[in-house]
Order: sequence, then C-alpha cells, then structure tokens
Amino acid sequence: MKKEFVKIVILLLLIPLVFSCKKKNKGDVDPFSGDNDVCPLLSMVNGEGKTIRDFEYVQDDLIRIYTLEENETIMSFKYNEKGLIKTMEVETENNSETLKVAYTYDEKDRVSNTSTSVGGLPFMENSFVLNDGKISAVVTTVKLFGKKISGNTRIVYQGNNVSQVLTSIDGEPEKLAFVGDEYDNKPQFHPKAYKIAALGFVGIANNFFSFFGENNLISGRIYDEDGKVDQTTGIAYTYNNEGLPMASETTTDKAGEQTRQSVSYQFQCN
Repeated sequence: MKKEFVKIVILLLLIPLVFSCKKKNKGDVDPFSGDNDVCPLLSMVNGEGKTIRDFEYVQDDLIRIYTLEENETIMSFKYNEKGLIKTMEVETENNSETLKVAYTYDEKDRVSNTSTSVGGLPFMENSFVLNDGKISAVVTTVKLFGKKISGNTRIVYQGNNVSQVLTSIDGEPEKLAFVGDEYDNKPQFHPKAYKIAALGFVGIANNFFSFFGENNLISGRIYDEDGKVDQTTGIAYTYNNEGLPMASETTTDKAGEQTRQSVSYQFQCN
C-alpha cells in the first residue's frame, strides 16, 4: 500500500463529506423519513460559489460521488439484489491504484464485516460488534508484506451520540482516537448511504465516528496514532424551519494552523 495514496484518502476524509442526489419532486416531503433517511442534498457549494461535491444516481441508488477540490476523487458504489451497498471504490487523480471495500451484512441487513484492498492487494478486514443496534466495537486485522497487525476499537456513547473512541494495537493500552465534545439537537441530515460508506474507512482515518449517532457534531477532536490531538473541529450550522442546514462554517485547527470553510446546502425538498 502506497503511503501517498493513503494520505490522499485521509485528506479526503478530513473535509466534511455530505451526499446528495437528484430525486423527483414529490411535493410536500418530510425531510426526515425514518431510519435516518434524510431528504437528499442537491449540491454543496463553498464560499466562492464553487460546487465542491457532485453526485450521480441511478433511480434512488447513489453510484458515484465526485469530489472537485485539489486532488479530484471519485467514489463509486455497487449494490446487491437487496439494494445494499456491496462494494465501494475510491479513485484519486494522478494515482493509478484504487482503494476497494467489500461489505458483508448480517441477517438484519447490518454491516458485519468489511474487506479492503488497494490496487487489488487485500490488506485489511474489519469485524463490527453491535449492542442494542449501535456499533460498540470494531476488530481490525491488517495483513501486509507478510506481517499481521490486530487492532481493537471501542466506541463510547453519550445518549445516542459518540462521545469517545479508543483504539488498541496488538494488545497495547488503549489510546484516544476521537472525541465528540458537542452535538446539536437536530436530526443528522447525512443520508444513510454515507454511514455505510464511512464504515469502509475504519482503520484508515478517525473522523467518521460522529456519523454513528443521532445528531450533528458541532465540536470534536481527532487524535493521531500516538493518542495526541491532531485536529480540532468546530461546525456552526444555520438551519431552516424544517431542521435542514442551509449553511455551515467549519473551523479547523491542525498543528496550530486554523482554517475556515463556508458551505451552503440545497435540498430537493426545500
């Protein structure tokens, strides 16, 4: 696995991703329709008016996400006969190797395992443990260049949101990987498909755990492999009367350097 490719994937994940799709107008639509299936976004635009996410659907199935910033990235999805995501592929501009994740589901159509490869070389597997419908732990196995590494991830909730994520490699003491300091009181607006896709990055990056919960993260911390704070993030959302975000401003502090990103959202059901 090339380090440059992994760095690009992690960079992609450090920028908040939201999915959008184009659906037929059904008139008055409840923006939150159960099982966290939210009225889809049509676009995500930065403060300069540039579309930074573009999405392609076949009927109601998301098949590609185009990330149009810096290194352009395409995330492609294929579905099984039950309409569940079976594979995700990530292709990055100027890199010939493709990251591929295959998903396995249990009898209740919940993700139980993922298998990840780069350039056709399998290197990582994840097994998910659920308690009361929530992912409480992940067992990760990495096999590469004749070596095997095992990792354990423990997820702690406060209410229905993730408050802490702790990881341990090869039986070493646990270290913090993620802290969800604060969430708002609005239902999470990211589509269900995003949660499934995010599970494919367990073991690669730590900033997706907030999506396992019920509400939207507005303050959190991401830790490096040594258990030290690598990045702090604050997100301020502006919502409409239906509880959907119209705009957000994200403030990120990494290595003492602070950046801001303004984003506007358009939903089909506006």
